[in-house]
Amino acid sequence: MNTIELNAAAEKMIKDSVDPKKVREILEYTLSQMQTINSFPDETQAEVLTNHVAEMVERSEDNRQLDDVDVSVFDGLPEDSVELAGKVIDKIGNLKDQEKYILAVHFEVARK
Repeated sequence: MNTIELNAAAEKMIKDSVDPKKVREILEYTLSQMQTINSFPDETQAEVLTNHVAEMVERSEDNRQLDDVDVSVFDGLPEDSVELAGKVIDKIGNLKDQEKYILAVHFEVARK
């Protein structure tokens, strides 16, 4: 499997996050699992994903939840992306299940 190199901005996001160790662990898990569904983010996509993961970890740690979203707008997302995103959400913990739909969009954007 390919290794995704993070740029300096992504590395800074990790370093400056509420829990750098957890953010890196979740991000590495996510990037590895994305490859199983043929989703390979480029540098910019990996940076945006890093930001999203850091924000999810922060919300989880601070016990903050996103406002409810209409999940029907995500009906077109492939099930494998949604399932993978659900695993990531579960691994982070303390997040609404509907966050998986927002995360799954990253996986679809990075599909090649």
